[in-house]
Formats: sequence, C-alpha cells, structure tokens
Amino acid sequence: MNIRFVLLMILMTIGPATAGAEQVNVNKPGPSVAGMRVHLFQNKSATLSDDILLRDQQDLINVIAGPESTNAALVVVEVAGPAGGTFNTLKTHFRVRLVAQEQGRKPARLLDQTQIIPIFNDKGSVFLGFWLMPSGCAPVVLTATIAELPSPKPVQKTLYYGCGE
Repeated sequence: MNIRFVLLMILMTIGPATAGAEQVNVNKPGPSVAGMRVHLFQNKSATLSDDILLRDQQDLINVIAGPESTNAALVVVEVAGPAGGTFNTLKTHFRVRLVAQEQGRKPARLLDQTQIIPIFNDKGSVFLGFWLMPSGCAPVVLTATIAELPSPKPVQKTLYYGCGE
C-alpha cells in the first residue's frame, strides 16, 4: 500500500475530529485537574452509587459483601480548560494520569493509566472515567495529574476501604 495514501487517510480522519475546536497555544497555561469523584459499582443491581467522596466513608467497611456489595469503582476526573477548545495538536497530546495505590500491609498499585484529554465542553470542562478494581479491604490513594505538565500539587483523594466483623 502506498505510504502517501495511508498518511492522507490518517490526516482526513483526524481533521474532522478536531474541526471547530479552538486550538490553544501550548505556551499558555495548560489544562488542569479540577476535581474527582468516585462511584461504587454495586454488583447485585448493576447500579452506581452516589459520589462516595461527598459522604462519611465509614460505610466503606465490608462493602465487598451484603445487598449493596461492590467489586469495582468508577473514578471520574474533571479537567478544566478553554470552553470548546483543545490543547491537542497532531504533535502534542495532553493526557490525564490516574494512579491508584492500595495501602496497608501489602501495598499494591491497582491502576496507572492515562487518557488523552478530549475537546472541552462549552463550560470549559471535560470528564474522564477510569475503572478501578480495589480489594475492598485496604485504603486506596488516588492521584490525578496532567502527565505532560509539571504539577505542583496533584489532586489526591483517599478511599477508606476496610474489612471487619
């Protein structure tokens, strides 16, 4: 297959995806992590809980059992930027990085994943979802950053999972 044809097809595919989006000068301040929320996936009903970061997390004890048992969580990271704009070009892509580190006697990295930041909505925000599979018996520290930018203070939250009798 002709390499020029392949390159032309790639450019034709990428072009429409960013049409209408304001290209932002990357020398200006970049996107920022504006917030985070976490919803438990309740495996007996296939529903998502309300944001558990907004409530007292004492009820995260023994969440792996019972009528509202959970074995996963949806972590939603909010990113702020220019309304309707993008920081991505053909050469540069800004990504959100989410790291989930389980604490306790046997610390383990549960997640270390990045996602490209899409075009911002008309209010200057965009939301990225990450699927987390915690053990349910140890606290988990979530850290969200913009991978390509030096982040003086990442957004960090702790999920206080625990097991008991």
